[in-house]
Amino acid sequence: MNDAAHPAVAGSTLTLFATGMGAANPPVVSGSVAHSMASQPAEPIWSSFDQFNMSLSADPPADAVSTVPGYVSAVFQVRIPVPANVRNMSGVTDANGVLRTGVNLQYQIYSEAYAPPASNRVGVYVK
Repeated sequence: MNDAAHPAVAGSTLTLFATGMGAANPPVVSGSVAHSMASQPAEPIWSSFDQFNMSLSADPPADAVSTVPGYVSAVFQVRIPVPANVRNMSGVTDANGVLRTGVNLQYQIYSEAYAPPASNRVGVYVK
């Protein structure tokens, strides 16, 4: 659970649950229950606590994404390491020193200047 009373700390790993990531590899049957973590989205997923630098000469490393055993096969878990410099990120800090900031999930790296910086943005709490 990640909330103001249970913030993630630098060096820990957040697990986000997401759907709508497109085709899986190996393919899954729609509505079936996953029995392992074997399936992954066919396209890589990237995450960042910062906006992506679209001028990178190479794509950043893809995140670890897999199906969740016991859940519908369309639910994927995205494991995102919390960087050491997370306290320097932008966001809102409460009286207890807990920072609410965002993680960007990117389903495709775009080189076009007009493309959005992330496909989804998720608010997380860190300390």
